Amino acid sequence: MLFNNLTFQALILGIVQGLTEFLPISSSAHLILFPWFFGWTDTLVDTLSFDVALHAGTLLAILWYFRKDWIGLAKGFFRILSKRSVEDAEERLILYIILATIPAALAGLFLEKVVEETFRNPLLISLPLIVVSFLMIYAESRPRSSLPLTKMTLNSSFM
Repeated sequence: MLFNNLTFQALILGIVQGLTEFLPISSSAHLILFPWFFGWTDTLVDTLSFDVALHAGTLLAILWYFRKDWIGLAKGFFRILSKRSVEDAEERLILYIILATIPAALAGLFLEKVVEETFRNPLLISLPLIVVSFLMIYAESRPRSSLPLTKMTLNSSFM
């Protein structure tokens, strides 16, 4: 059979990932809730490995789409290495991206098992999604402020 049940589930979850990744909602949560809602549990699509593969596909698409920006950031990174100083906005941005990635990478490295066992529970995922949705509604009602990249500091990058 050309289009089996697992292929259908993978296709649907690929679409869910593609639609939810760039919205201010958790694509990871939707990749867990969707199979649970439709009873696709105990299959390949209901695993952390499958979710990681979908996110890797998204990463490749992002890298390709923004390749010119990434090339500029890579040049900024190598300028930092050669000059041993950070002078322009592009260099500052790549430095902040690297610094912001370190805690997430360490958390992923050390907490993988806990996350896989604990945070793949649909009921545990649903409550934070509801809470965050109310926070997002509140944030949308607040006045907005933005900071140009040239004025960004390390502290403001955490906000």
